[in-house]
Amino acid sequence: KTRLTPALSPEAAASLYWAMVEDTWASASKLPNVDLRLFVDQPWEGFNTLAGGRPVQLQTESNFGSRMLSCLQILTSTNFNRSVIIGTDSPTLPPGHIQAAFALLQNDNDAVLGPAEDGGYYLVGCRRPHPDMFRGVAWSSDETLAQTRSDFDAQGYQTHLTPLWHDVDVIEDVWRLAKGPVGPSVKAWLRQHRL
Repeated sequence: KTRLTPALSPEAAASLYWAMVEDTWASASKLPNVDLRLFVDQPWEGFNTLAGGRPVQLQTESNFGSRMLSCLQILTSTNFNRSVIIGTDSPTLPPGHIQAAFALLQNDNDAVLGPAEDGGYYLVGCRRPHPDMFRGVAWSSDETLAQTRSDFDAQGYQTHLTPLWHDVDVIEDVWRLAKGPVGPSVKAWLRQHRL
């Protein structure tokens, strides 16, 4: 969460990120009929503890789009016919938004995106990943969602959107967390940092 610095120290930004990971995982774990997996960027025992016996898999070491594509390809090769990836930047994401994504994919749609208020997205899902599905995307920009939709259109995907939500990228997003209901780990972080 480098964009949270220097408003937060690197240590505070990292501990907030971990609190967001914990709350996102806890929320997703409550979804019925979902085979949940944790994709991580490096091996660490803390990830295994968090996963609680569910699969933990390494992401590929490349850009963000390549990492997501690899996750979707792994899931498809494991015989899932609908796969949804959520990030950890939206720790207050309602579980219903994730359920909506699976429902949209069940209705013969090729792909689904969860739009974020900043022009990106908090969720992506598909039935059949394509190697070029993230080819022309500038990450962390206000055009990320639009460019992804353009790439999906180029692959002939019928793409639908779940409801708009927000994520945590800059310090103003942290102030927003402090004003609303949050999960227990983020709540503890906010209390510790007197926010």
